[in-house]
Amino acid sequence: MTDEAFDQKLIDGLQHNDRGSLAAAYDTYGGLALALASRVMGASSDAEDVVQESFLALWRQAPRLDARRGLRSYLMTIVHN
Repeated sequence: MTDEAFDQKLIDGLQHNDRGSLAAAYDTYGGLALALASRVMGASSDAEDVVQESFLALWRQAPRLDARRGLRSYLMTIVHN
């Protein structure tokens, strides 16, 4: 499965409130999100909070996700902001 197809599957799941898709997104992109948050925030506890809030935002914003943009890109934008 290509990255785009995998992201599309995750997005479809998130848009249908599938918690397994959120867990899979975390398993796939959680480390990358934490690395970015650590670079931006510095302190690891703050970075962990940012990652948690970012995944919650991803869950809440699922209906607006656009597969063409890619899940990774969308999540990294949330983390960075």
